[in-house]
Amino acid sequence: MEDIVIPINNATDFNEHFPETVYKYRDWDNENHKKIITSQELFFPSFESLNDPFDGKLPFMFDNSGIDKKTYKKELRKNNPFEYNNLTKNKIDEKYRNFQSGKDWKSMLKYHIEFVNSIYGVMSLSESATITPMWAHYGNNHSGIAIGFNLFELHKIVQGTISRIKYTEEPVKIPFGNTEDIYSYQNLFFTKSPEWSYEKEIRILKTHFSNKKIQLNKNTISEIVFGMNAEAKNIEEIKSITNKNFENVTFFKVYKNNKKSVLDIKPI
Repeated sequence: MEDIVIPINNATDFNEHFPETVYKYRDWDNENHKKIITSQELFFPSFESLNDPFDGKLPFMFDNSGIDKKTYKKELRKNNPFEYNNLTKNKIDEKYRNFQSGKDWKSMLKYHIEFVNSIYGVMSLSESATITPMWAHYGNNHSGIAIGFNLFELHKIVQGTISRIKYTEEPVKIPFGNTEDIYSYQNLFFTKSPEWSYEKEIRILKTHFSNKKIQLNKNTISEIVFGMNAEAKNIEEIKSITNKNFENVTFFKVYKNNKKSVLDIKPI
């Protein structure tokens, strides 16, 4: 099973699809968070460690439109002939009824969750460095940093599948008839509830990379954005380490734009 990647011709073509810079909100008091800068390491957790309990575990159904019993039996026989040959006519009829009603996903969900957690590493990034809830939840209550990655350079290193998250309450439907490749259907892993839409997430999914690390190069990080409550000593320490391990990084700090009641950033 291989990742689906968009062609990388040059940064201009890439940036027609995605922003040039994306952000990872981090807490400088967390030793693991520091490693992105201090050790040039980027960790790809499994889905089970993410905050959204439904992330990568969305209930899904097969798309049963236009699939009659004859077509269903043909696909069932093709994809698992041993199981099919041991099924009675009544059992096949029962499986078909469950397929038509959308109930068959329930029997698959436990295996699906175990499979996803063991196979996929996921990197969640944001299109913006000025999202107040993100600073509150992931940036040590505005005292941490938002690390700005050059997404083109990062994706060259990581490869994998990259996409914006789709925020919807609609169930994910899987095309029927390709069960051996069912778990590579990318919309299962790039769909979340609308309540998470404030994150403005762009996600990189990497196969066979659950809970593993990637080594960054000197061009991967282009910005560091300090939270409005970041301490002066942390700012100087982070700037020193960043300039040692990365090239051409620009530093910013968040401030309150009182005229518009939003967060904004300015160079420091």
